[in-house]
Parts: sequence; structure tokens; C-alpha cells
Amino acid sequence: MQWLKTNQDVLLIVAVAFVLRISFVGLLHERGYTSDENEYLSLATKLSEGKEFVDSNGEWSTKAPLWPFVLSVLLRVVGSGLLIPHLLGCLLGAFAVYLGFRLCVELLEDRFVALIAASLLAVYPSLIVYSDILQSEAMYIVFVLIAFLFLERTRNKPTMLNA
Repeated sequence: MQWLKTNQDVLLIVAVAFVLRISFVGLLHERGYTSDENEYLSLATKLSEGKEFVDSNGEWSTKAPLWPFVLSVLLRVVGSGLLIPHLLGCLLGAFAVYLGFRLCVELLEDRFVALIAASLLAVYPSLIVYSDILQSEAMYIVFVLIAFLFLERTRNKPTMLNA
């Protein structure tokens, strides 16, 4: 409970980031999905049906398999609707805002500057788009931020466990 009280400001920014991302999903897809999104969805559908990791050309796909695999699990669990995958992308985008805040706190040791950075990440148009499209970018942005956080923590406090 104490953590919630001390982090109300950043949680509000993350909530705003999530709402912004959700509100743009329909707008970005009113003319359909991009060819890459269709390819990821096709791969995910094939994986969810137990078929091979083959792209629309009938060849083994060269795309990184994690995002299609995550989508395939969602499709298998919740069916063919795309609401849950879009929600996942928006959650990943909002989580990236929080991770950006944590990274700034670690690097700069200035909470106020980190809040400004998180606010900018929350409204940055490209990050909103990356969260809303059904491609791997939102997930990999989260992975990159986690890697940077890990690197910063190991730089500051190297031990046998985190070296």
C-alpha cells in the first residue's frame, strides 16, 4: 500500500499512457491491418492450429518467433478475436512508460526528471503507434528497457549474481 501512495504520480502517467493507446487502436485500424500485421496474425493462427511456422509465401518464416507464439497462445485461449492481443500491446506500451521512468530514476537519480521523461513517453506518437499495431515492436521495446535496467543495476552494484 505504501508503494501505491509513493508512486501515485507515475501510476497516473502510466494509466494515461494506457488510455491513449487504447483510444487509438480503432483509429489506426479503420482501414485494415498492415501487411506485417497480417503476416504475424497468419503465423499466429497457423501456430495456434498446430501447423508449421510458414509464411504467406509457403516458406519457413524469417520473423522472430516469440511474438507470433504469444499471439498464437492468445488466439488459442480467447478465440480469433483481436481485442485481447490489442489490449496486450497497449499494456506492453504502458509498461514501457513505467520502465522508462525506472531507467531514468536509476540513471539520473532525479524523480522529477524521470516523471517528465515518463510523461513524454506516454504521449510520444511513435510509441503509441507501436503499442497499437499487432507487431513485435511493443514487446521488444519492453525487453530492451529491461535489458538497460539490468545493465545499469549491474554497473552500479556488481555481484557474482548479476555480473
